[in-house]
Amino acid sequence: MVTVIDYILKVPKEGKEVGDLIGKLVSKLRMKAPIAEYSELLKDLIAAIDGAQHIGAELRSQYRNELGTYVSYQVVENLLPDSDEPSIDPPPAA
Repeated sequence: MVTVIDYILKVPKEGKEVGDLIGKLVSKLRMKAPIAEYSELLKDLIAAIDGAQHIGAELRSQYRNELGTYVSYQVVENLLPDSDEPSIDPPPAA
C-alpha cells in the first residue's frame, strides 16, 4: 500500500495553458488521432500563444518548479495508456 498526502501546486497561468496544450497534443499523438481532430486544440493553442510573452518571467519565478511538475505531469499522464488498456502486448497465441 502506498501512503499519500495532498499537495497543492501553485502554477503560473500562462505556463499552465502551455502545459495543458502539450498534454492534449501528446494525447492526440498517442491515440494516432486523424489530422482533422487537431483543430479541436485551436482554442488551447490561441491561449498559449496569447500568454507566451509571460513564460520567461514565470520560469524565473518562485513557481518554476511547480510549473515544471505540472507540465511533466501532463506529458506523462497523456503518454500512459488508459488503465483498461494492456500495459504490454499479449504473448502470441500458441
